[in-house]
Amino acid sequence: MMGATSCRIWLKYGRLRMRLFFGPSMGKRLRLIALLIAWACMFPKLGSSQMVPDGPVINFSLPMFAESGFKKWELRGREGRYISSNRIDVVDLVLLIYSGDESQLLETTIESPAAVMLIDQSKAFGDCSIHLTGRRFWIEGQQWSWNGDESVIVIGRGARVVFSEEIGAILR
Repeated sequence: MMGATSCRIWLKYGRLRMRLFFGPSMGKRLRLIALLIAWACMFPKLGSSQMVPDGPVINFSLPMFAESGFKKWELRGREGRYISSNRIDVVDLVLLIYSGDESQLLETTIESPAAVMLIDQSKAFGDCSIHLTGRRFWIEGQQWSWNGDESVIVIGRGARVVFSEEIGAILR
């Protein structure tokens, strides 16, 4: 028989069941803490919270790493607005694209006054102007998209390309 301060609690959530026994030696505070911990374990979605900014993030930097552990790209912006867990609207986007290996070479820099970044898909796009700078070229235009997984940049309108290498080396 249980004493006056003993307590048994059965929690059930879907297929998950938990039985708790609070003995007489546990103080009221300790029993409350144990019950709250058990509640959080049973209902993780209710107990968890995700930090979601309710305003813009100012002067931010967000690196992304390859499976090898080396930096693949880094997103920077003067202002970023959280739209969803995958989408950030960026003002004054600067996207630094690296080799993704131990050399950590900066291959391309993409700059645009306004863009949408889809983080999980390694994609970005925008209707505003874009300026790309590589080791031996620069490109500008409007209505652009970038696919980091496929290493593809598409300029939809007003593309202008300048190479800083001899034409013979490019044609080989």
